[in-house]
Amino acid sequence: MSCLKKIILFVLFFRISVYAQLPPIRVYILAGQSNMSGTQNPLVSQLPASLKDTLPNVLIKVGGDNVYNWQTLRPGLGSQPTNFGPEITFGHDASTYFNGDKIAIIKYSYGGTTLNEDWRPPSVGGTTGWLYKNFIRDLTKYLDTLAYTNTVQIMGMCWMQGEYDARDNGKAFNYQANLVGFITDVRDTLNLPRLPFAIGMIDNTFGWTYNAIVRQAEINVAKNTDATSVFDTHGLGTDGVHYNTQGQIELGHFFFNSVNSLYSIWQAASNGTVNVFPNPTNHSFEVSYADVPADYSYKITDKKGAEVQSGQLYSGYQIDVSLLSSGTYFITLTINGTNITVKKKLIKI
Repeated sequence: MSCLKKIILFVLFFRISVYAQLPPIRVYILAGQSNMSGTQNPLVSQLPASLKDTLPNVLIKVGGDNVYNWQTLRPGLGSQPTNFGPEITFGHDASTYFNGDKIAIIKYSYGGTTLNEDWRPPSVGGTTGWLYKNFIRDLTKYLDTLAYTNTVQIMGMCWMQGEYDARDNGKAFNYQANLVGFITDVRDTLNLPRLPFAIGMIDNTFGWTYNAIVRQAEINVAKNTDATSVFDTHGLGTDGVHYNTQGQIELGHFFFNSVNSLYSIWQAASNGTVNVFPNPTNHSFEVSYADVPADYSYKITDKKGAEVQSGQLYSGYQIDVSLLSSGTYFITLTINGTNITVKKKLIKI
């Protein structure tokens, strides 16, 4: 078992150990290339006063091509001390949403890199990327440091990368398989198969010749991978390469909202707050859900896995199953347009 897996398992079982009284900390991982770093255009001097203060309850560690030691969140942790990345508004949003809870952000970024080579995950074959290896190695250290004094709860990961893959036709075509492999391998390493993963789509600027291929790949990955979401960054302030001050401010908001929505949905599902009733039923059913800000599409399959009925499901809406034969069925609910699935058993009498 790898060192990182041991750390994660150690963290997961904190609650049954003598360390159960360690204060909890919510951990977010932000990774990618220069637009995750915050390069050139986002200027600390242009930030509004409300975003210039440090946040004592939010810690951050930065690794990759720029390294900053553990400290409280503040502006100036971009590619240069004059720059900042999405961590600023992300950290403010998280602090507000969780009412001052202790939060840690791990930002790991490296400008001008590709998923096809530098970040290449081991599961896709070929030579594992040097940056992927460094990322996993350093992530191990960062989580280990937090685990000494905190009960670590990994909340999710955000990904802003793909621009350099979009400069080459072959790398762009490989992007979908590479991103699926990357998400799978990171989740496997962390022993968190449903780690919420938010993707920021690359912009469709002319500088990224094959951006349409990469953008569609990002959409496809979010659609077909559990607990994964995607949002479009087109329209954010940019010079065609890097997001500017306002663009980075908005990017941080988008990332927090996206990854937090994923986490809230999984939490509600795992806590049993998604319910099908009446069950058993002889005519119809509806779904109730607490703390899930979404509607569902649904699919009903029989015991052999064959689909017998499907459609859209809204809160308080009755689904008629009177034409189904008596027996056991399974309902798969897909939430909020992403492939976040909740499976429930349904008995038709």
